[in-house]
Amino acid sequence: MLGTQEASGPYDVEKMCPDGWAEIKTETSFANGLVDVVTLNIYNPQTIEVTCAATPAARAAPKTSSLAR
Repeated sequence: MLGTQEASGPYDVEKMCPDGWAEIKTETSFANGLVDVVTLNIYNPQTIEVTCAATPAARAAPKTSSLAR
């Protein structure tokens, strides 16, 4: 059961995006994959990108936050 242990806690998306979220993406970058290989799949980091929904007054461009876990 390697790589199944959650190292970081859950993210409070409601706190990051008080008006709701529009999109959540997860990816394993090259650096994340390298860490995965070096630790023999014990630690499998991923990058999470959260795109917040626009407020009714500011629908022009959504705000994006990137997190590493």
